[in-house]
Amino acid sequence: MITLADWKNAADYPPVAGTLLPRWHWEFLRRNKTYQDEFNLYERLKGDPDAVAERVRLARKYGLDDIMLDYRDPLEALFQSPRKQEIRLVQWHTAWVGEDEKGILIEGKNEHMDYLDPRIRQHECCAVFNLRHDLEPQLDNALDKIKRLKQRYQERRGQVEFYPYYLRLIDAEDAGVGSEELIACFMPEIERLIAMKKIKNDLKEAMRLRDIGYQYI
Repeated sequence: MITLADWKNAADYPPVAGTLLPRWHWEFLRRNKTYQDEFNLYERLKGDPDAVAERVRLARKYGLDDIMLDYRDPLEALFQSPRKQEIRLVQWHTAWVGEDEKGILIEGKNEHMDYLDPRIRQHECCAVFNLRHDLEPQLDNALDKIKRLKQRYQERRGQVEFYPYYLRLIDAEDAGVGSEELIACFMPEIERLIAMKKIKNDLKEAMRLRDIGYQYI
């Protein structure tokens, strides 16, 4: 079992105030069992020239660029998207493979989606506009859809002020701590059955953030 923090010590966890979303994303992701297993696989494949594509695939699965981060590292200096907050164009990239006898460029086949460059990450979205038609209605429609997508992200993100508590529950669960000890630590003044039900629901939410909800942080 990997111990990332002492669940009893609140100081082992990031404070709500001043902690950026990418840090919370990392704190839940690095407790994800699948991520831990795939990071270990990623490390085993290091140096294998035939495994480059697999290493890239594993990294991009988690919204990273060709690297995976060691889940045992708290990463005080967190990975951040180097992309500026600006509109980027994602366009069709034609592959020219040569010229015919008249000097006219020959277009290669696009048999997959690699012509979309750069690839979008987990926290990004891409809108496609048809330049053959009026832009105004397309822009209005795209803005409406993006706003709704942003709202869904915020809903799935949950309440940030509870993140330290959720992380402590995850670590306590991994340490095999029973519900009675959790109640004594977090809810000593609440009636036992009510506290037990709340702990169970809170742990379920914490696991959701660890297993899939991190994508929306």
